[in-house]
Order: sequence, then structure tokens, then C-alpha cells
Amino acid sequence: MASAAKQAYGGTSSGGASGAGTAGVLALDRGGNAASCVFTMNRPFGTSRIAGETGIIPAPPADIGATLGVVPVVMANQHRKQAILALSSTGDRFAPMSAVSVLLRVQKNFRPDLDKAVSAPRVGVAQGQALIEQGAGQGVASALGAAGHSVARSDRPIGSVNLMFCTAGVRETPQSCKTSADPRGFGYAVNA
Repeated sequence: MASAAKQAYGGTSSGGASGAGTAGVLALDRGGNAASCVFTMNRPFGTSRIAGETGIIPAPPADIGATLGVVPVVMANQHRKQAILALSSTGDRFAPMSAVSVLLRVQKNFRPDLDKAVSAPRVGVAQGQALIEQGAGQGVASALGAAGHSVARSDRPIGSVNLMFCTAGVRETPQSCKTSADPRGFGYAVNA
């Protein structure tokens, strides 16, 4: 088992920061509520601080000084008082960019194909270096190069994003809810 885990997670993630040791869960219920939580391994649960008035308890990095990213997201329609989206993004230092790229793909289409939005090739940019996943078009690499970035193809996945999206809200139209687990990770998504 240990050797299988080492082979699955072996080494470092595409950004050079360890993506192992992070996980995310999310849920929406028929009462219109939502939660998204991300965890890091081998550290206390949360930093024991609440971020402003958000109710969010930030997770500490899995390793002190690590640059991995974890992103919990909940979107709600305040006028209808119900959640429409929950997302968790974990993994390497590009997890925040992964979350944003998926959210932009979901929001630009009223009835999005979540699996397509989640599995689309990703880009990670940090300190003038751009990593692009296999499958990203040459146009992406050219545009990043023209913007002054050093571009390299990543041999590892960039981030892991799981989400549930309800186009018309979970309480009023639960049949509009769709889920997607990132094929880059070992996630599981179910709509009951």
C-alpha cells in the first residue's frame, strides 16, 4: 500500500511544492446551505483564527514554509437565500489559479458542462515561470511567452478541483445541481 501511494503521489507536484497532504470536501443541502472545507496533513485543524467576519478558519500549510494552495469556495444568491456553488481546490501552489480557471469556465455558460470545465488543461504562473498542462494549445504557450513568461510543459497535474453547481439554486431546483470530481485526483462526486 505504501509503495502504491508513493508511486501515485511520488515526488513533488508540478510547481515544485508538495501537493500531497491536502484534501477538500464540499456539500450543498436541500435547505439551501453549503460548506466547503480543505484540510492539510500533519498539522492542527485550522490556524485557530477566523479570517475577518467570514467564518472561515484558514488551514495552515502541510509543511512549514510550503507554498501549496488550498481554496474553499461557496457562492450563494443572497436574494434567494440559497447556495448555488461549492468548490474545493487543493494540491500545489497553483490551486488558487486552478479554482479561478474552473470558476470562470462555469460562470461564462449558464448551463456549463462541469466535467469539461474541471478537466480542461490548466496553466500555473509564478515568478515569471508559466507551467502548462499537456493538452493546452500552442496558442496558450505563445501568449504566455509573449507576455514575458518562461514557458514549460508540466508533466504533473496542476491543482485539483471538485465542485457542485446548481444553476437555479439547490433549494428551489435541486434537479439543476451537477457535480464534478477532478480526474487529476482521487475525488468522488455524487448528487443524491
